[in-house]
Amino acid sequence: LTLELDPATRKVTKFDVELVGPGGQKPAYPETTAFLAAQYVDHMPNAKQVVGTLSERLERHNAGCWYAEFLRAKTGADIVLLPVNAFYKEPAAYAKGAMAVERLQGYFFDKYLIGMKVTGRDLIAYLRKPSVIHRLNPLHDRGHPYSQDAIYCAGFEARFEEATKKVTLDLDPAKEYTLVTPWF
Repeated sequence: LTLELDPATRKVTKFDVELVGPGGQKPAYPETTAFLAAQYVDHMPNAKQVVGTLSERLERHNAGCWYAEFLRAKTGADIVLLPVNAFYKEPAAYAKGAMAVERLQGYFFDKYLIGMKVTGRDLIAYLRKPSVIHRLNPLHDRGHPYSQDAIYCAGFEARFEEATKKVTLDLDPAKEYTLVTPWF
């Protein structure tokens, strides 16, 4: 497809379409094509490596919890904090079956992870901030409904207590934790 645009109006003024079959396509840049083919051969076996298995269909809101636990298991961290914007908002559910690197990277953004040591006291102080606390358990906290800004966690529980309308955290203020989170 070739489009010509009018620079003043930014509207299409002319277009041309050419059907190219699989055998008739010739690479315009053979060096680039050769480089990409070599990268494919080198890296595709890693992409097919299975890193986890979903035993059943996984709804999107549970995917954040699964991914936080996955990162915790793979990094050996005590705690993982995973903002919702660390993965795509689609699909609405993930099919059951093997989770290969290729599939995982199709759902979750490729982010650097940072690790740190943090005291329970400092972590509790951070998590208790009004801008954070109700993001930890958004589907169960009826006082603050899910708003697309969840922070999924692994390694501790954030429970909404119906009687008090508060979120409780099962963290030890005296303990030092290893925390992992994506770097944005």
